Amino acid sequence: LCVVGDGCVASGSYDKTIKIWNTVTGQCDLTLTGHCGEVTALCVLGDGRVASGSGDNTIRIWNTETHCNLTICGHSGWIKALCVLGDSRVASGSMDHTIKIWNTGTGQCNLTITGHNRGVTALCKVRDGLVASGSYDKTIKIW
Repeated sequence: LCVVGDGCVASGSYDKTIKIWNTVTGQCDLTLTGHCGEVTALCVLGDGRVASGSGDNTIRIWNTETHCNLTICGHSGWIKALCVLGDSRVASGSMDHTIKIWNTGTGQCNLTITGHNRGVTALCKVRDGLVASGSYDKTIKIW
């Protein structure tokens, strides 16, 4: 789940969709389709676009007005975590044991971080330049 704009929440689902919910009416205002696998991670970028990670090993960047405007490929496993880093960058954690830092404007991978022995399931920005990751290997690492 993540907050999108005023009064809306985005949810990702095993039905491969992202739904934008109106928290006042409880109604689904928009359904975003395009992933070929379960949607397992969501975050909102600084410009209001939504990033989603999926079991199809991709990250998609969505403009909720025009739908998907970028598909990012590069992981070899499910995307389980996303974290906004600012400056048009997002971090992704995957079941391929890696963390990747992406440019959300171009879709280019700026950095691949290795060090976990199992899938990366949680990410958060600690402060500028540092990211914390959690993994099925039972560790939390600061990068």
